[in-house]
Amino acid sequence: MLREREHVSGVVVPVHVGDLELDPVDGRVGCHGQAGAGKSAIVRASIRRVGPVRDAASTHLNRCPRRPAWSHGPIIAALPASVGMMAPEGTSPPPPTLHSGDWFETRPCLAASARERDWDIMLRDGPVIATAIHDGHAIRPSLQPLVALADDARLREEDPFTGVLTDVGDVRITVPVSRFEVDLNRPRDKAVYRRPDDCWGLEAWREALPGTEVAHSLARWDRFYAMVEELIERLLERWETVLLIDLHSYNHRRDGADAAPAPQEGNPDIELGLSTVAPGAWREVADRFAAALRRTPVLGRAPDVRANVRWPTGGHFPEWVYDRWGERVCTISPEYKKIFMDEWTGQVDIAALRDLQRGLHAAVAQIRPEFRRRP
Repeated sequence: MLREREHVSGVVVPVHVGDLELDPVDGRVGCHGQAGAGKSAIVRASIRRVGPVRDAASTHLNRCPRRPAWSHGPIIAALPASVGMMAPEGTSPPPPTLHSGDWFETRPCLAASARERDWDIMLRDGPVIATAIHDGHAIRPSLQPLVALADDARLREEDPFTGVLTDVGDVRITVPVSRFEVDLNRPRDKAVYRRPDDCWGLEAWREALPGTEVAHSLARWDRFYAMVEELIERLLERWETVLLIDLHSYNHRRDGADAAPAPQEGNPDIELGLSTVAPGAWREVADRFAAALRRTPVLGRAPDVRANVRWPTGGHFPEWVYDRWGERVCTISPEYKKIFMDEWTGQVDIAALRDLQRGLHAAVAQIRPEFRRRP
């Protein structure tokens, strides 16, 4: 059982994966059944959202004391919603009207104004943002009859479990919506897949998407970018610079489940997208980040960590951040090869995922002192 914690509404939202639990807050593994702590257990990656967890006194094995809870101010009342936000699922809202101050308020520390169904966010006072914008698998009800892809084919192109790695951030953002509904790492005019050329040659839809559905998806893109813009502005009021960890994963067995994986030469275990890292300002910091990743073994061996191998130009999201804030935001985009899961069955290797999580924590800890609070 993997558990995602969501503090915005005061509700804990778990994500279930088989019978094991990897707690993204403290990194501990709980287990039901035969797979015990310390074993490289494989479980089925069957993702579903369930109701609130009653309390911390659950019956998981191998539970360890938690770290102190993140401090944040009380959550305030709901924000004044735009027409686009109020539209029910399956209808077409007009493009949303968004204003500064819609998404966050500052008390002694930053707090979200209200729960937003397009993303899950957790906040504590600090300069590190971690995002998993392709973690989600959900498709809104009005689009489901139009989906041509089987769930497992769609999951293969998404980035499952990257949301677990966001626990490295002071601000954690995960997006539960599938990239097949709206891809937040592409420019607005390409954010909705309409043709096979848009999505790895796959026939995503049974028929052309109605304009109303496209508008609904693009409204989600608008809301996300408006929220991130305000978030970074608020953080830069408190911190001289901000670190953005933009988390992704990629497939390396596209020839089939029984075929050989792609050659290691062009497929590092962790690729760091550094296309927007200015050499003078942040390159040395990025080098220290990479070195810390290499020092943390994954299943007993040092991971192959290289920069800008498969995607030398990066995605739209980090480019957008750099265009607006330049060297004030250091964006590093770790792209994890799916050595932590079977990309064809959806099974996750908990031990490998935990090792990658540990390495990411070590890397961020190595460079965190570079991001200082304003006097």
